Amino acid sequence: MITLDAGEYRPDVPVPEEFIRTYLPVSPGEYVKVYLYLLMLLQQKEAEITVKSLAKALSCTEDDIMESLRFWKGRELLELIVRNDILTGIRFRRPEPKKSAGNVSAGQIRTLKKENKDAAQLIFVSEQYLKRPLSRNDINVLLFFLEDLKMPLDVCEFVVEYCVLKGHTNIRYIEKVGLAWHDKGIRSVKEAREQSGMWNKYHYDVLKAFGVKGRDPVPDEVAYIEKWRREYGFSMPIIQEACGRTVAATGKASFKYADSILKNWHDADVHDFKDIEKLDKIHNSRRGRNAGQPGGGNAGSPGAESGAARREYDFQKIAEDRKRLDEAYASFPRLSEIDAEVSELSMRKARINLGLTDADDFDLEKRLTALAEERTALLLRAGYTAEEISDGT
Repeated sequence: MITLDAGEYRPDVPVPEEFIRTYLPVSPGEYVKVYLYLLMLLQQKEAEITVKSLAKALSCTEDDIMESLRFWKGRELLELIVRNDILTGIRFRRPEPKKSAGNVSAGQIRTLKKENKDAAQLIFVSEQYLKRPLSRNDINVLLFFLEDLKMPLDVCEFVVEYCVLKGHTNIRYIEKVGLAWHDKGIRSVKEAREQSGMWNKYHYDVLKAFGVKGRDPVPDEVAYIEKWRREYGFSMPIIQEACGRTVAATGKASFKYADSILKNWHDADVHDFKDIEKLDKIHNSRRGRNAGQPGGGNAGSPGAESGAARREYDFQKIAEDRKRLDEAYASFPRLSEIDAEVSELSMRKARINLGLTDADDFDLEKRLTALAEERTALLLRAGYTAEEISDGT
């Protein structure tokens, strides 16, 4: 047992008891440091206070100071006075007793999951993305997004997804991103994607190399692209080459197949097209003119033609196919609408299959079937054959 004795010491800076009991245990230490320092300045009636002076005194950045102030504003402990986009005042508010997810027991968390469907889904989805059970502090941050900041459920989920895809699973980082999006007034996943640049030109260039248009990349595809880009270190032309060979061999956009080609090239220490051509020659000399499929062995190249000749042929065909599909989209704008809706419904179906929602997928299946039939009819009118459509146009 530990006893406390003030002795001759008398605290100069009174800290609200409710802050210590309710907010301090579940708040990041850096934020607490800013709050306590401001309390001290309040007592001293410091005249010259700026974000810059606060950052210098606390050995942090001005962005760190602003994040902390926004955090306490979200907890309704501070009121920020802004004029002409410049912070001109900070007004303290009395800490009120407030139930915090960080203080609830495991039993209370189970009750929360049962009674609050949005909270339950957010917790479940976040655990899937983070691949670990959430701590009470994790849950506190997520509930802060959902209940205090009033962020839509899908945006809360997307904050976690975005951070995980960026390689950040720390709840502090997730909280910083969520606060930043809230400050920017982001209220939809579409706005979040546009603001964050999650699906950037690099991702769309890969989709184009596969001949895919009219939709965003899904998380699994982004993971493949980032693997090729960051882990393997391949340039876009090399990745496009693998995509072209994939389409030529399979007739569709198979990320798994392209990954097998790029893995072979990575294992063979490929850096440019000259390296690929060398592998093609070795591969073709071993297998002869009737060599089989791409992706096998080292080359990832069909036939006995040289790598350069085959590459020219593949990309010429892909360019022709892409031009033809573009013309179909131009003639029948409804095709773009169908592809966008199919992409959205497919994501909803995936959530149902993963158990992320209790919705029934029966109507979803009927809608997807109807869209597929409508798309087929439009492509037939655009001059495609039934065989071409079934091959994945």
